[in-house]
Amino acid sequence: MKSPAFNLNSILKKLLAGASLLLGVSLCPSFAFASAGCTVLLYYSPSTCGNGGTDAVTNVIPVLQAAGASVVTIGVCSATYDPTPDNWSNYSQVWDMRFVPTNSFACSGTSPSPVFSDDFNSNWQTVATAYLNSGGSIMLNGENAAFFSRSTDNVNFLKAIGAVSNTMDGCVFNTALSNGYATLGTPIASTLPGAAQFEGFAVGGIPPALIGTGTSYVSAPAGQWNDGIARDIVVGWSGAAQMTGLTGGSTGKLITVWDTTMWSGGYYPTYPTVVNTFFSSVYTWLGGQPSCGPTSTPTNSPTVTATPTQTNTPTATPTFTMTATNTVTNTVTATATNTATNTVTNTATNTPTDTPVNSFTPTNTATLTSTNTPANTSTPSNTPTVTNTSTPTATATPNLYIWPNPFNPNTAVNGVLKAGYLGSGAVMTIYTISGEQVISSSQNSPDLVFQGGYMIWNGRNAHSLYVSTGVYYYVILNGTKMLLTGKLLVVTGK
Repeated sequence: MKSPAFNLNSILKKLLAGASLLLGVSLCPSFAFASAGCTVLLYYSPSTCGNGGTDAVTNVIPVLQAAGASVVTIGVCSATYDPTPDNWSNYSQVWDMRFVPTNSFACSGTSPSPVFSDDFNSNWQTVATAYLNSGGSIMLNGENAAFFSRSTDNVNFLKAIGAVSNTMDGCVFNTALSNGYATLGTPIASTLPGAAQFEGFAVGGIPPALIGTGTSYVSAPAGQWNDGIARDIVVGWSGAAQMTGLTGGSTGKLITVWDTTMWSGGYYPTYPTVVNTFFSSVYTWLGGQPSCGPTSTPTNSPTVTATPTQTNTPTATPTFTMTATNTVTNTVTATATNTATNTVTNTATNTPTDTPVNSFTPTNTATLTSTNTPANTSTPSNTPTVTNTSTPTATATPNLYIWPNPFNPNTAVNGVLKAGYLGSGAVMTIYTISGEQVISSSQNSPDLVFQGGYMIWNGRNAHSLYVSTGVYYYVILNGTKMLLTGKLLVVTGK
């Protein structure tokens, strides 16, 4: 790149318009980057805190994004962490996947002892109850009976909201009223819609007699448990009818999965398709919509206005079908040049040589006005399909995303930000809000590298110094083709 700006003036102006929304955000973000229905707030236990529980978040994020989710992650290292400032109301789902792999076989009263940072204590229970009452959906991770810190207060919460019987005891194990331990090793049957199998290893669960009116989706027979008592490993509850302790008028959904080992390095590579399919189906069961997906750049993002008229004189023989389904699909082949505004009008009014084939309801010709930014040399396809509305369906570049955002090197998985999936030849550059280049992968710096299809950045500038907390912009190119650009909040604490 000859200039740090790379003709970014118009791009940065556009991005700067939203920069103020990100300024002043704390380590616990209280905002979401996508619309309701596909936003997921995901909690995990960072390895930087000495917990070593990052396998789950590392593997599950791409699964959720492929299913359509926009994911925000928060690493939790404190046993007294309060999620209240995280504003769960900004998210359609909350996934609590914290897990500290340290055995804790004891209780003090009705609470686990010792307590680690994966405990679902009263801070979490209060926020979760209000969130479910307002219609939110939760995936609550559990564990087997060896891990009281992860599971005991899960049981207390389920009892408080009326999801399980009050007779369930979270402070014992291997009884007909408690959690237990089973070794699966190979996939077992699942009845969760969309997932025929479930994979786990050292699982826990709830005795079937205690799940109330909840629905069991995965269970293991008595012979697989070390105490000979059958349990349900995955259970879901929907609405106040199944969570009788809640009082909200639009009570949401809750699903518990009593294992995390399916994500670990020793097990996940063996059955990745089973695990990915199952948790993608969990996202869908909780109401997730395939409408966000990874942060991606459409191949062309026109604003299209369909203006029906009562005449039709096309050159070739396009077939137009008008319906009232409020969707426009316009296939456009675009070659990005510099930033400008290019207006393309397709009125299908060339010199007629044939009698057009028309199927109109009513008989109309659509006038398509496409405004493209950045400028494009656009060749509209000869046979568009138009269905009476002004909202285009963009064709997105698949599997192209950047995470986590906000990015904190202290809490991010392995302390890095990733952008992918990218082909060879891609170049990523980070800019300040004033357009100054911070670092570029073209500089062969060890702090921003291309590896295994991903750009990996550790939060340092071209001088290997941590950048300051603030809003930055990233631009990813392949040659002259813009692949991805957007704003990024960096919270370094350095």
